[in-house]
Amino acid sequence: MNRAERRRQNKKAETALPRPRTPKPAISDVLFTTGVGLYRSGHLQQAEAVFRRILATNPAHADALHLLGLIARQSGDSGRAIELMTRAIEACPGCADIHNNLGLALHDLGRWQDAADSCRRALRIRPGFPEAHCNLGNALLEGGRPSEAAHCYRQAIAIRPDFAGAWFNLGNALRAMNERNCSMEAFRRAIALKPDYAKAHCNLADQLKEDGRLGEAFTHFRRAREIEPNSAAFHTNVIFLQDFDEEADLIAQQRERTAWNEAFARPLTPTPASHSNDRNPERRLRIGYVSGDFRSHSACQGFAPLILEHDPARFEVFCYAENAVEDATTARLQNAATGWRRTRTLSDDSLARLIHDDGIDILVDLSGHTEGNRLLAFARRPAPVQMTGIGHLAPGLSAIDYRLTTSIFTAPEEAAHFPESPIYLDTFFGFLPPADAPEVVPTCGPKDSRVVFAVMNRLYKISDRALRLWARILQEIPAAHLLIKYRGLDDAETSARVHQSFADFGVTQDQLTLIGGTGQREHLDAYNRVDIALDPFPQGGGISTLESLWMGVPVIGLYDHRKIVHRSIRTVCAPLGLDDWIAESEDDYLRIAVRWATQRDELAVLKAGLRDRVRQVYSRFPAEVERAYRIAWRRWCQG
Repeated sequence: MNRAERRRQNKKAETALPRPRTPKPAISDVLFTTGVGLYRSGHLQQAEAVFRRILATNPAHADALHLLGLIARQSGDSGRAIELMTRAIEACPGCADIHNNLGLALHDLGRWQDAADSCRRALRIRPGFPEAHCNLGNALLEGGRPSEAAHCYRQAIAIRPDFAGAWFNLGNALRAMNERNCSMEAFRRAIALKPDYAKAHCNLADQLKEDGRLGEAFTHFRRAREIEPNSAAFHTNVIFLQDFDEEADLIAQQRERTAWNEAFARPLTPTPASHSNDRNPERRLRIGYVSGDFRSHSACQGFAPLILEHDPARFEVFCYAENAVEDATTARLQNAATGWRRTRTLSDDSLARLIHDDGIDILVDLSGHTEGNRLLAFARRPAPVQMTGIGHLAPGLSAIDYRLTTSIFTAPEEAAHFPESPIYLDTFFGFLPPADAPEVVPTCGPKDSRVVFAVMNRLYKISDRALRLWARILQEIPAAHLLIKYRGLDDAETSARVHQSFADFGVTQDQLTLIGGTGQREHLDAYNRVDIALDPFPQGGGISTLESLWMGVPVIGLYDHRKIVHRSIRTVCAPLGLDDWIAESEDDYLRIAVRWATQRDELAVLKAGLRDRVRQVYSRFPAEVERAYRIAWRRWCQG
């Protein structure tokens, strides 16, 4: 499902059908009624033919123009829809329905301000028009004005309290405002009004996941998939959540990816794929990167060096950006790239054609099954060589040739589970050092001061097993303290739930410090209050682990071979020579924590040198990946 379609998944846009408004002969009246019937029953081509017959004799027939515009929009031609609806408004400027639906077409093209203006015109004509209030809210939300959007949705609800779509959109606006509990309540209201509301189940599930309530999240993700089994996006959500399911091993995960590939990707793949790229094995290559995270984001910290530090003599870099938000990091990447394409409004077909027309030699997926992915564009094979593996796990697409990996992340004997062939690297990703990071404080206090442990990961990565083990560490080490930092802890209910979870394992509130969201420098400076970081499990950190090490805080993590995301600690730390911090069991994890808590001098020496270790090892990543590109390209040139 392309980004434009996913955006429609995330908002309930309201189309209002017109009543006949233009005086017309009886035959035209009969034709129009017939066309509307065909339109309502989904026979769009036949309906279009009827409306064109009407226009042949009455070119200014507002309702026929309007319906043709709706058909064009549903067919994916928003530009044609805007042209037709503009003509309809010229014929009938006082029709609120047409202004509203013109706003939807403008929205499809990312023209948020124009869309908002069109919806406002509809509301001036008909103030009590709930669909127009809702669609105005959607345009404002896309334009980065969630508070104003929420006001619009509430106005729609005041007019029509049982308006499930408005409740759903209100949930999206409140989510953007970080009003988590109110957002979830709005999604629940939408579901109560419309139990088969798949998008509401999906967005509620995503909120529950962020809150660490994985069981409830699974229930709603699976319900969305049951309601709309043909939705690639809903199936993707289930795949992503498997990372946190302790019962789903590597084989189970790959089975789910294979099912997604067979259902949604393989039917789109041309056989054989045909490309006319110059087969010179040593020429300058065009690399295309596809992501929704060209911004300040943990995934971007891992792949940004590939763009910022690419070798311009040997490679041109094109970025296909799905970003909803652009920031200073976006600007840096855009300045470093040869070409920059904003793709949010493009269908998968259009994106594939753009990539093909740009002459991309190697197309690289940076998302896997995460938000903003364009895997269905990859399925169309727009480039002769396609790669994945950076940013998230390989998505399991038969249309992707290679996955970049390490021998720790995926062992050679596991290759049969993946359709993408492996190219092995020393590190799984790079590391863009945080801008303006504070200097490292090698020691947090005198030897007899309390040792401070920290967890700075998303709550949904924290399992009950991890909580239980961290409680054992606090009980084993006198005066030990645990700091947990995550933006969701700004919410009082979430914070209380975390305190209660630790209390259930015998940890008192004075042994915990909970910190919510802060700016980046304040976030990084919090590491200077910490001696040792604790990696959650079963899924550990990636970039968050490197960030901790960059700030001089070593990380204890549990290695588990059962699936890839359980291997993160070894993948990150082994290249740095930090094998002593990699636990093979929960008892081993406890032993490492106790040992280093009592070795304060040795710990201070280690902390002082961690930043240089990270810099030396992870700075090699761009050149290593570019060598992989050349290997893959030579293979393609050889046929």
